[in-house]
Amino acid sequence: MPLLGSVGAASSRGFGQRGKGKGPPEFVYLVVAGGGGGNGAGIFSGGGGGAGGARTNNGGCALSIPSCDTSISIVVGGGGGNGSSGTPSSFAPGQPYAVSTTGGGTGGLAPGGGGSPGGSGGGGGGATPGTPTSGPGGSGICGEGFPGGFGGNYQGLSGSGGGAGAVGGNQVAPGGIGIAVPFAPCSVGTPGPTPGRWFAGGGGGGAWFDAGYNGGCGGTGGGGNGVKHAGGSNLPATPGTVNSGGGGGGGGSESQPQPGKPGGSGIVVVQGPSDYSLSVSPCTNSVTPTPNGDVATFTVSGTLTVS
Repeated sequence: MPLLGSVGAASSRGFGQRGKGKGPPEFVYLVVAGGGGGNGAGIFSGGGGGAGGARTNNGGCALSIPSCDTSISIVVGGGGGNGSSGTPSSFAPGQPYAVSTTGGGTGGLAPGGGGSPGGSGGGGGGATPGTPTSGPGGSGICGEGFPGGFGGNYQGLSGSGGGAGAVGGNQVAPGGIGIAVPFAPCSVGTPGPTPGRWFAGGGGGGAWFDAGYNGGCGGTGGGGNGVKHAGGSNLPATPGTVNSGGGGGGGGSESQPQPGKPGGSGIVVVQGPSDYSLSVSPCTNSVTPTPNGDVATFTVSGTLTVS
């Protein structure tokens, strides 16, 4: 996982501005895939969804592309539904300089189902009185995310999904935390414990309401919460935040069954050099001018034009 830090020092003269002329354009990027859905079916609780895989070169080397490549394809992955994994995101798919990430894994279903692998892995399903074996968390992909947590050995306490920054919690402990970047606009991502906008948090694991347990909280960066026990009723799990790549919260319960919730859709954010202009299509996507270069934000698949 690349180190996280400010791009200010690296971009004081604008990436790609080389002496008196334009050099090949260089980019700072964040590419986040769709988060995995939480799981839950009938009386059975399920693990939280793993966050969509996330890659960023923030704090590292800028990505240089050929000057002749003025039109770049962008793919934004969707979040997975109940029991389904998320789908990939990509900057310039098919090109030698492409940056691609993997959808988050879905949570496992109690009793004892394992979480699915993904960019970050889904949480494992909990045990039940009749099946006292908990499920393992799904594996994550190195450089994109972390594994999901294990399910518990009692009353369907399922594991939480892994995040881009940390392993998911075991038996309804919080989902794995995501990562932060300083160049994303404040209209996307979530606040977090440090400056910047946060993405790719793991979903909280589900639990049996009838046993009086709460599901896990979602990880910082858009992870959804697992089903909660509150005042004699259960609060449904919540989905991952849209365009954060957060995993969906796990469902469960017995007398009031609740399904797992979908993962959040992915996102691609790129900051270009100050001596180039960026434009995007379709118009659902946006460009934010900054002193260090335009920032293009893709919430749906589209095309980046560099001029």
